[in-house]
Amino acid sequence: MHATVSFIGTGNMGSALIKGLSGVESVTLVGVDVDREKLNVLCAECSIMGAPTMHEAVSKADYVVLCVKPQVMKAVLEDVRPALTPDKCLVSIAAGVTQAQLSEWSGNVCPVVRVMPNTPALVNGGVSAVCLDDPRLTPENKDMVRNIFSTVGSVHVLEEKAFQSVRPEEISALVRDSGALDRTRQLAHEYANRAKACLNGGGAHNEFGRALAAVPDFILDRER
Repeated sequence: MHATVSFIGTGNMGSALIKGLSGVESVTLVGVDVDREKLNVLCAECSIMGAPTMHEAVSKADYVVLCVKPQVMKAVLEDVRPALTPDKCLVSIAAGVTQAQLSEWSGNVCPVVRVMPNTPALVNGGVSAVCLDDPRLTPENKDMVRNIFSTVGSVHVLEEKAFQSVRPEEISALVRDSGALDRTRQLAHEYANRAKACLNGGGAHNEFGRALAAVPDFILDRER
């Protein structure tokens, strides 16, 4: 089924996802960014249409991927709220912004998804943790979100409560009862391994090579 995916913010992560989806016949891409010149360059490189406003980008979309900084997320969602309808799906990559906050700020109009991609996704070597807890998500929504982020690496579905943990014992306590412990461990190890591979292959002095800095300390400690 055809879908229109609009990106609010086409910076490093947004442009990586756009490039991954570019050329997929079943997807129409729309983007909007405060840096219009940078957006124009991306439009020339990829099969993406630039939108003059966030409202227009959201109006056209089936899926809205929010690639903006956490501190501006509330303002962005309140601004685009009039363009949202129940058949759309919001996808946020903003660190620390919860599903509840996304729903509240968007007026609880449509389903929301939280995603935590890591820096190696910028070079198609990422690992993305995806929260599909919102009961309003359809099987089609879930498949589409997985497909979007699989273009920049592997995708792991985790409950939102697993996003909050930062130490091994916390992960164990939070997910043991849900049966997700093995998936959480797999995600942690793959996260570290891909970051290290990115460092080894791309040099430590560019933004891609610094991917290792995104790996939580407990993962590094465990692997030493």
